[in-house]
Amino acid sequence: MKLTLPAPAKINTFLHIVGRRADGYHLLESVMVLVSLADTVELSLRDDGVIRLLDPPDGITEDIDLACRAARALQAATHAKLGVDIRLSKRIPQGAGLGGGSSDAATTLLGLNRLWQLNLSRERLMEIGLTLGADVPFFVFGRAAFARGVGERLTAVTVPPVTLVLAHPGVGVATAKAFADPNLKRDTAPTLLAQFPMGYGINSIQSVSEIIEPLALGLSGDMGKCCSSPRMSGSGSAYFARTLDFAQAERSAAALRQIGHSAWAVRSIERHPLHDFARDAII
Repeated sequence: MKLTLPAPAKINTFLHIVGRRADGYHLLESVMVLVSLADTVELSLRDDGVIRLLDPPDGITEDIDLACRAARALQAATHAKLGVDIRLSKRIPQGAGLGGGSSDAATTLLGLNRLWQLNLSRERLMEIGLTLGADVPFFVFGRAAFARGVGERLTAVTVPPVTLVLAHPGVGVATAKAFADPNLKRDTAPTLLAQFPMGYGINSIQSVSEIIEPLALGLSGDMGKCCSSPRMSGSGSAYFARTLDFAQAERSAAALRQIGHSAWAVRSIERHPLHDFARDAII
């Protein structure tokens, strides 16, 4: 049996750093929204318990790939006897702040929940996902969310449908390096809002990431010529900008591709396409 499943990207409409824990982890506030740019995760059932990554993308091995790590974590947590062959078709750029690896991991958890007939709750899959990275629970949660803590405390929010242009300069920003930068602002006041209009807040990491990777700063300038108020997603290096309609997003993406950037016209997604692959859905 084989499942071919989407793993959508996300954007952070804003990202505030409001403090730091004693263990060094940063305390965040952010709204994350799913968008239509997506990887594809192919899961082929094995009956021998073996987990393999087939034809790995460049720079990815089984030891570091989050989808493989997700499958192994799920197998260990449930004592599942079945295995899986995983094949990734990547469209979301790596090191972009769009959550590609985390989304692949979440899709693997959700897909194997069905393929291995585990019938785990969404909450249990989110707990397993958190051991892999702070963004993984969001993708399992499966809808726009206000994230707090290190990103694991999620509250569903309503975000009106939007069209966006996404762009990437062809290089990534190392998240750990950005968060360790001494110039990073870590004392943004916690928000008291219950609703978050598009354009609210700032990205506290953006200025630091643009110093670390000048090509990201160059992309920001190029986007500013064809888009209104581009903003970095996560720690970068991808940017997004809201457009009036999908046609404008396509025109802006085409203009950015002409000068050498990767760019896509995308739509926001209200719910993850695999939202029903876990029981006890959060609504």
